[in-house]
Amino acid sequence: MVGTDEFTNAYRFTFGDFRLSSGPHLVAVVVGLFALSEIFYQLEAGNFLAKPTVQRLRVSFRALRLVIAHKFNLLRSSMIGTFFGAIPGAGGDVSAFISYATAKRFARAEEKYGEGAEGGVVATEAANNGCCGGALIPTLSLGIPGDASTAVLMGALILLGFFPGPDLFRDNPEVAGGIFIAYIMANLLLLVLGVLLAPLFGSVLKLRKAWLLPAVLLLSTLGTYSLQNSVFDLWVMLTFGIVGYVMRRAGYPLAPLIIGMILGGIMEANLRRSLLISRDGLGIFFERPICATILAIDLILLLSIVYSIVRASRKKPDTDERDEPLA
Repeated sequence: MVGTDEFTNAYRFTFGDFRLSSGPHLVAVVVGLFALSEIFYQLEAGNFLAKPTVQRLRVSFRALRLVIAHKFNLLRSSMIGTFFGAIPGAGGDVSAFISYATAKRFARAEEKYGEGAEGGVVATEAANNGCCGGALIPTLSLGIPGDASTAVLMGALILLGFFPGPDLFRDNPEVAGGIFIAYIMANLLLLVLGVLLAPLFGSVLKLRKAWLLPAVLLLSTLGTYSLQNSVFDLWVMLTFGIVGYVMRRAGYPLAPLIIGMILGGIMEANLRRSLLISRDGLGIFFERPICATILAIDLILLLSIVYSIVRASRKKPDTDERDEPLA
């Protein structure tokens, strides 16, 4: 909600600062919430000179066996990533967080999600990679860029005289086919390089906190500043770093805040657009079967979550009473 209203061009929650006219930059928010808050958390923990004990890393194909062991999670997360990638504006962040939440919901009791569980890594990375391919669907078929990367690809194609859409497949099928072949080859090359260079990437774990934390802070600062060459983005990063640290201490997850920032503007814009089209109030969301079905599914999910929370809260006192010793 922070920034310029796209329907009325009015400023909302900018407090007279023109730098908030476009809202806080998402990357600055993400870096502050996850990177900076983790730095604050590690500073509080101390042990800066302790050397982590990491086993010797070698080139191994064990990762492939681990991925195959999570084949159902891999397939489900890839489908989620492709689905959200095909929705313009959703992007890899939304697909990764939703895929992780779905995998965590179906995980076994012994899998410790949030502590480096293999299934969580498979879910987020499969969804993120699937999102890249899914973003090509609206870009090449409808001429609507799925994300920032496909928008750059679309601009390059237009500069070369190829206009994405149905005409691209009819008039220049070799160009569309070449894009898919290049995408497949890039993924195969990424697989080989990922396996071969894994020991180099893992060597970062051997660094002490006294060296690692300043490096992370430096890279976070440089990356955030280079977004728009703006010091204001650094203040945004610091602000959300403090917010993330407070949320970590209070036991609140950080992912829903990012999902809300990404989907909030999309939801609001489409809600207001639908109300302007209907001119009859909220009836437009119920009169068509697809809309009514989706809303019914949402309601069932919300009620199931509330029911599970209430049921767990009722069981807890009974368990505590049974655990008490007899007088």
